[in-house]
Formats: sequence, C-alpha cells, structure tokens
Amino acid sequence: MLIRNRFPLLTLIVAGTCLLIAPAQAQNKTDADAIVLNARIYTVNEKQPWAEALAIRDAKILAVGSAKDVEPYRGSATKVIDAKGHLVLPGFEDCHIHFMDGSLGLVQVNLNGASTVAEIQKRVKEYATSHPKEPWITGMGWTYPTFGPSALPNKKILDDVVPGRPVYLVAFDGHSSWANSKALAMAGITKQTPDPPNGKIVRDANGEATGALKESAGDVVANLMPKPTREERLAALRKGIHAANKFGLTRVQSAGQDFDYLDLYDELRRKGELSLRFYVAYFLNPPELRPEDLEKIEHARKTYHDDWIAGGVVKTMLDGVVETHTAAMLTPYSDDPSQIGKMFWEPAKYKAAVTELDRRGLQISANLYARDRREGGANSSGCVRGSGTNEPYARRPAPHRAYRDNQRGRYSTVWEAGCDRQCSAFALVSGCGHARHLGAERGSGASAEGMVIPQYSSGWRTAGVRQRLAGGYDESVDWYADWHHAEDFGR
Repeated sequence: MLIRNRFPLLTLIVAGTCLLIAPAQAQNKTDADAIVLNARIYTVNEKQPWAEALAIRDAKILAVGSAKDVEPYRGSATKVIDAKGHLVLPGFEDCHIHFMDGSLGLVQVNLNGASTVAEIQKRVKEYATSHPKEPWITGMGWTYPTFGPSALPNKKILDDVVPGRPVYLVAFDGHSSWANSKALAMAGITKQTPDPPNGKIVRDANGEATGALKESAGDVVANLMPKPTREERLAALRKGIHAANKFGLTRVQSAGQDFDYLDLYDELRRKGELSLRFYVAYFLNPPELRPEDLEKIEHARKTYHDDWIAGGVVKTMLDGVVETHTAAMLTPYSDDPSQIGKMFWEPAKYKAAVTELDRRGLQISANLYARDRREGGANSSGCVRGSGTNEPYARRPAPHRAYRDNQRGRYSTVWEAGCDRQCSAFALVSGCGHARHLGAERGSGASAEGMVIPQYSSGWRTAGVRQRLAGGYDESVDWYADWHHAEDFGR
C-alpha cells in the first residue's frame, strides 16, 4: 500500500487484495501492529471506494473504515501513523520484471533517461573514472531512438571514452546489447564468427562487428564477464527491494533470470529482510523441454509455494522485438526488406513442451511479439487454447504474453506495446515508432488493435486495479503507466 500526495511519503508493505475488507466491525479485538489515520484511502471496493483509516497486523489489513471503526484495534504497542490527508493506494504488482538483473543494474552504469550519445558517453566515462579497479564496465538502460534511424549503437562511441577496458551495456528491454572494441576482441568476434542460434552479430559493410549484438549474440560477450559474488548479489537485491517498495510495489512476477537465485531470496526472507513478494518463472530455452528442465521446475514448485516466494511458472520466448527486426513477421520489414525475423522454437517442439507443462498444471508465460498468430504463432503452436478469452490472439497482431489463470481454467491475456519507455503512456497507446519498421499500414494496425492497453492510459484505474485487487485473483496486469496517473486519484 502506498501513501502518496504529489511525492511518495510512505510505503506500507501490505497485500492490496486485503483492501476488499468492508468497513470495520470489531468482531475480533486483535491489536494492530499499525493504524493509519487521517488518510484518503482508495479501497478498490465499489461499495466503499474511500475510507479514512485502516488497521494492519502481520502484513494483513484487519479493517478499513473511519477512525472510529479502527479504534478497537489500537493497542499499547500499536504504531499510529498520521497520513495528514495524503493518498493511500493498494500495493502494486509488477507482472513482468527481471529483478536480479535490474537490481544489479542499480550498482552499474545507469543509462535510463540518457537520450543522447553525449549523455551516454558522459555516464560511462564518469563510472569508469570512479571505478578504476573494475575489470569490466557494465550497465543497462540505453534505448533504440537514441541512435537515429538505425536504432543501434556503434562500438566507436564507447571506444572514444573507454578504450582500454571492456564495456558491455544492455538495452532497456534486454533484447540487445552493446560492446566496445576491447570486449569484442576478448570474445574473439571476427568477420568469420558465425551468428549464434537466435542471435545476430551486427556487422558493417566490410563484415566487421559494429558492437551491436541482438538477442542471444550478447551472450558471446556476457559469458566472459566476471560473475557477481553471492554477497554482491544479496547487496544488489536489498537495493532493488528498497527501490521497489519506494514506488509502492508489494509483489512482482519474475519473467526470467531470477530462478537460479531463489535461495538468495529465501535467505533474505529468513533474515527478515524480504519486504517484496516474488512469483518466479523458470526460463525455458529452445530447442525443447528436457527432463532436467522439468526436474528443476518441479523442485522449485515443491520448495517455494507460499505468499512470499512461489515457483510453478515457466517463461518461454518465441521471438524478439520489432525495433531490432528480431520479431518474426510474415512479410519483410518496411525499413529493411532483407529482414523478416524468425521464431526461436520449432512449432512441434514448442507444442509438445507446452502440452506437457500444461498437463502438470504449470502456469505458462509466452513472450510472443509480432507474428500473425494464425500463421505459426501461439494458437498453432499450442501456447494458448480455450474459449473466447483467447480470441485476441486469433486476430490481433501484437499481443505480448498470456498467463493462465488456473483457478478459472482459462488464459488471461496481457497486452504490451513493445515501445521503449522513453515514450509517454499515451505515446505507447499510439503505437510509438513501430510504423517506421512495419510501414504505416501495419504500424497503425498494431496500434489500433494490438497495442491499445487500458493500463497505459487513465483507464488503468478501473481496468488494471480492479482486475488485480477487486477481482481477488492474480489477473496479470502491468504497471508501466507513469506515476502521475496514480496522482489522479488524489485530485
């Protein structure tokens, strides 16, 4: 739950669904750990949309209502918080995050918001200067529009500021990376180096690597980097959890790169340092589902299955993204007819994998970007099945993921625009820069049908929040809308 006016004041880590409690009735005299008074509480309860006070115990909301309603829960040790008229919102859930990577990014070169080449160079140089003993300069957050029509960076930009040490920077979406000449040389990338499966080493007219690496090609360099120690990862996670709590997140769904570190999250929980709930996916790489994959997935589901840490979900990636031409299309890209993208899985093997995962009752998350789903995409490969809930997959060009709602026996579709986060919430609805890559007709079509997401506009207040909180079940909803939308509640 987040108390907020124009700027964040206080975050209380309480599950948002608990706000479904009706006005308080002193049916049980349990003393609260904390009471919030003098607040403007948005409850997401149509019968009682607003309240002024609430009582909390053991991270659960005991009561919501007036100050008189919650007074019976005040004990001698109860902490009383005066919200001073500020807004209180239910805790948010981020339904697509790579938490370990993002946490490590907080202690690396931060390129978020760097919209010019000069700004990127400035940040990289400053970091390198202030960390003279680090063997590698790493970071993340650069965006495609920064580099003009090509949408891709060049090694020379980094060579100018850090020529003597390897530099490796990941794009904001994780689908591309960027290396300087030193890093490319250490990785042994030459004119003769073949592209790895499901990846592309971008080259110039002479066949030389430019420094831009698409999809799995980045691993050729990343695999050489020193791995963070256990203590470094724990320290980064503490920073990441603090940052998430600061913005009102109480639960996240990991879409990959966290599964191997479940024991670290568990260690933080045992130490009383875990103030964020985690639903962690196993990232299933192509070309097929293997027995060892199933063993790891089932072990995690058996070991972690409570409200704070849970497994039981599998993430798959079927193609890339439009910006780098790695999203699979039926016809060539309008700005580069030599590119059409590709599917990362063979349909038969993907269908077999999903069928087996579904048989075991596992939730399946599919990263499926641009290809027409009627032609070898989600429906024909077996990813999505069932009733009218899945109809958008049969006709819309750009859905991103599907989450199975096991309680209701169907899949809940989640729509995401694939644009970079430099765009505003409303620019996302308008389709961002996809028309440049797809052509005006396809670009506008994707915007009109496949990318219009209520959560990206002020509609998220009724669509997104109500689905997650008032619905009482984990309908997957993304919280990428800018925070000023949250402030609309307080006006």
